Amino acid sequence: MNMLIYSHSDYEFVWGVCGAQMRKYFLREKIYGILNKNVENSFFDVVSVYDEGLSYTERVLMGLEGLDDDLVVVFQHEDMFLYDEPDFGVLGVIEDLVDRGVVDAVQLIRTTEGLSSFGDSGFLFELPKNARFSLQPTVIKVGTLKKIFGLAEKTNIWDFERWCFRNCGWLNSVFLYDGGPKRGLAHYDSFSYPYVATAIVKGKWNYAEYEKELTELLS
Repeated sequence: MNMLIYSHSDYEFVWGVCGAQMRKYFLREKIYGILNKNVENSFFDVVSVYDEGLSYTERVLMGLEGLDDDLVVVFQHEDMFLYDEPDFGVLGVIEDLVDRGVVDAVQLIRTTEGLSSFGDSGFLFELPKNARFSLQPTVIKVGTLKKIFGLAEKTNIWDFERWCFRNCGWLNSVFLYDGGPKRGLAHYDSFSYPYVATAIVKGKWNYAEYEKELTELLS
């Protein structure tokens, strides 16, 4: 499973733990970075540099330009790194569904209360129409990302998420849920892709929700 990570050098202090965790579990896969500068000797295999003068949505779109539309990736931000080993069997099933076009995208976390099963996997569920895409780790083709960000307004990250609530109902997307407990008010843990969602809140480490995980990783 290839990784595609958006970041900015303002969050370079996160790259160490993010890179260590990704490389710990994804040894042979490629890690693509969409960054505001080129970085040597980092955990990124391929870096696409965007213009800092652009809006968030334009930055992502610029970073996607040189990538193959059929490439299946986990798209995420730098502060959504793994804190435990993922279930590669489950991820393989999800990657195959996206690769074959059975679904457009699979969000790797539960952020909704209702559960309506998708297929017979036992761990995939339908997303409501107003939640078909959000900035949580998502298995998706680069071409689908290009379409989303190409249609989106030229705006910041927060307004982009609000735009997605109103305009991404056309996506055939589902979410992963494998029985993890609720954490905080808005989401549930994933056993199959156990990641911090999110590690940084208002520029500071999110110890309020992830004290145990962050203390272990950052030590």
